[in-house]
Amino acid sequence: MIPGKFILVDDDPINNQLCKFNLKKIYPDAEVLCFELPGKGLQSLKSVEPLDDPEKYICVLLDINMPEMTGWEFLDQFSLFDTNLKDRMKIFIVSSSIDPMDVKKAQDHPLVVNYITKPISKDMMIGFQEV
Repeated sequence: MIPGKFILVDDDPINNQLCKFNLKKIYPDAEVLCFELPGKGLQSLKSVEPLDDPEKYICVLLDINMPEMTGWEFLDQFSLFDTNLKDRMKIFIVSSSIDPMDVKKAQDHPLVVNYITKPISKDMMIGFQEV
């Protein structure tokens, strides 16, 4: 499976724009949406249209440390979404935190595919195809 759409939820606008720029170079046909406010990101996920291609998924890149709502709180609210909606998405935690407890919590979380330390390398972005 490959990503057909990316949803970035990160309060850092510079990181969002850098990620968007690099993702569009690797996945030129994928839509990339950026949300600096986690609440707006959640709203977007609730109304996201299914992708036409069953071989594609929606890739959510989620920061942990944000002022309005943490990534963990975001995941708590996302867990209440309809199962069919959740099944179309894969969530990656993307954080500058190297705290082993954050890494462990992400690895143990049933909705999280992987924990990625910022900045996201080109190899990591290419790796979204292998999920």
